[in-house]
Amino acid sequence: MAIRVNAVGIDIFHDHEVAERGGDGALSVRYAAGPKAGLTVHFWAEDELRGCLIEAGFEPVLPIRAHSTRRRPPQSAQWETIFRRR
Repeated sequence: MAIRVNAVGIDIFHDHEVAERGGDGALSVRYAAGPKAGLTVHFWAEDELRGCLIEAGFEPVLPIRAHSTRRRPPQSAQWETIFRRR
């Protein structure tokens, strides 16, 4: 199973409010403006992602790595990995 999710540590470009903050650095934001206005989007911490997948019975095939798409703001960054069911 290939995984690609939003990563913490990027600039959140559009107006927003923090809806939830995890002790590991993860956070969820509710956008007030932009194309995702009204949506709550989660930005995963690396340890949070790894822990959820392992707890769900998966093991890594490809280590979790950060991947950024270069473009004009807003920049995007995702965690990419491949896990398989144990």
